Amino acid sequence: MAVSFTQQPALVTPSDNPIIFQFKQTISGKFNMSFVIEVIVEGSVGTYEVYPEDEDATYTYGKIDVSNIVAPYINTQFVKPINTTFTIFDPSGWKYVNIVVYEKYSITINGAISVNPTPASSSQICVFKGKLSRSEFLNWDYTKYQKGLTKQLLTDRSYRFYGSTVNLYEQTIKKEDSLTYTWIDNTTIDTPANYKVRYSYYNGATIIKQTDENFITLNQGLLGSIYFNLNHHVSLGYLTSGEAASCTSVLIVLLDASNGTLSCLTWLYFDNTCFYNGATLRFMNKYGAYDNYLFTYNKRYSASVKSFEFERSQGSWSNGVYSLSKANTGRLSYLKQTTKKLQLISDWLDENTQNWLTQLYDSPAVYINEGEENESVIITNSSYQIKQDKHDELFNEIVEIEFTPENSIRI
Repeated sequence: MAVSFTQQPALVTPSDNPIIFQFKQTISGKFNMSFVIEVIVEGSVGTYEVYPEDEDATYTYGKIDVSNIVAPYINTQFVKPINTTFTIFDPSGWKYVNIVVYEKYSITINGAISVNPTPASSSQICVFKGKLSRSEFLNWDYTKYQKGLTKQLLTDRSYRFYGSTVNLYEQTIKKEDSLTYTWIDNTTIDTPANYKVRYSYYNGATIIKQTDENFITLNQGLLGSIYFNLNHHVSLGYLTSGEAASCTSVLIVLLDASNGTLSCLTWLYFDNTCFYNGATLRFMNKYGAYDNYLFTYNKRYSASVKSFEFERSQGSWSNGVYSLSKANTGRLSYLKQTTKKLQLISDWLDENTQNWLTQLYDSPAVYINEGEENESVIITNSSYQIKQDKHDELFNEIVEIEFTPENSIRI
């Protein structure tokens, strides 16, 4: 009997958690047994040999964890669409993966070892850029994050029920902010179908305008994302600059071709800039998607300065005369390196928001968002605390940030 599989990963699984395939081959009449595995990430990336780890009276069993092999081939998700004429797009950050397993053995204890030319091929799985905790991974269910009225986006940001049949995410942002919302696009793993995103622009309770943008199957992948920036919508002609100026909120929803609701709702509210003195941070969350949060309190800038110096002799010769000069002798600096720092303070937070926001400290990719520009920064907080309402009635987050060091003019 040829090799066969006993366990395979979930159809949609995160890249930086274990991606384990288990398999077996019969024992009878075989010696020096092993398994030869070809790993395929949209094309073969390598061949590996593993040895049995367990056996019973009939079979010997082996496994391979391909996460370290696969993860380098999976890109970070796009922060915004490459083609800026669209606002709904596949953000990349995922690959199709499968393996092919051959049994390798000899028929005598000292005989020649050969590979059975009849392999077993695994199912094709979808691996996305992500890393869950051990408990989250054990309970991972990708179907919770597909399109659907009671489904979730790829974020731990809290939501509430809108009526009794749909989830609603609500968020306050600056009018010039950019953000993305990402979900698992079930058309990749089910039957593909065209759908669209509808933007409803409000002034108070009055709808100013509605705009639909189609998302055809040709452009769809495992993941779907919506990129939102109000000024970008003006440049696309979705609304005029006058309409944008009077807009106080935007409702976002996915619809099918017959205008049936496909997804949870997202309602964006624009912050009153008269009272705004903070900054917005965008950060990659554990699902590989991007969250953002508006820190409303005053931002506090500071800087550390590093000096590069040398010692110069006390004096110099000129036309046979040795003279001293206070201006160019002793300890001199030839370059200064300045690292700008920023402290951001959040508004008062509830327990769910604070617990979600701590993912900011774990994120390897954090940006300060200014309009459609994102500047990479480093969070220097070395610890954080998960707060609880019953112990801490009021709490906020203070985030310490460093920018990329900048050099002064050289001398």
